[in-house]
Amino acid sequence: AVGPEVVDGVVPALAARSPRVRLAAACVLRQMGRGAEPAVPALAEALADENRWVRWTAAEALGRVGDAAAPAVEALANLAGHWDYRSRLRAVEALGQIGPGARKASQVLAELCDRDPQSKVRRAAAKALARIGASRSGESDGGDEEVQRLIAALDGDDPYGRVAAAERLGQLAPPSREATAALIRALDAEQKWLVVAAAEALGAIGPAAAPALDALKRLDDPRYDPEVRAAARTAIRRIETPSAQPDVVSQ
Repeated sequence: AVGPEVVDGVVPALAARSPRVRLAAACVLRQMGRGAEPAVPALAEALADENRWVRWTAAEALGRVGDAAAPAVEALANLAGHWDYRSRLRAVEALGQIGPGARKASQVLAELCDRDPQSKVRRAAAKALARIGASRSGESDGGDEEVQRLIAALDGDDPYGRVAAAERLGQLAPPSREATAALIRALDAEQKWLVVAAAEALGAIGPAAAPALDALKRLDDPRYDPEVRAAARTAIRRIETPSAQPDVVSQ
């Protein structure tokens, strides 16, 4: 394990005049993973560094610290509004890695999920919301407003946004009939990964997704892609056999 004295020896370099030295320090802290927890305040300040590589690496380091990086959530949320989409992407990914402790950034993430011009950022924001919500353990209520937003995204034109919306709907508890119906519609999509995501989401919902069984059974056919068939079979098993549901693991 990395001792605090090692971190203390690296942190001052984050404020060095040379961007190369600052970047080297951020890289070392990133490699430390959770061991870099004592450096969270300094890494949060580094998110505002004028050098993009330092910003990116500091965000990645905070993500690797995980839930203990919660004190940096506000700084990460600010970086999520940066003009550089790669900075936004790394901030969003770090917020997702922090998990439920980043819930106060949910509104920022929801806006990015809806409006960011970069599909990578939109999908990362949807995934981060899912991890922050940890909803199948009851930590998020999956309110009507969020459900309606996700259904609209699932029925929309953005392929990445549709897949991310399907993944998130599968995590909401309790599932709504409207959300289940939207996921069933998505099983008819032409995009393979959307069909897989919708099937997996329906399987995650479990017995409450019984209305999807006919559509899922139609997908378990040699005419379809093997991954689509596998996702459909798994979903059918999880819907028909409640005991096949995996234990909830807190993100």
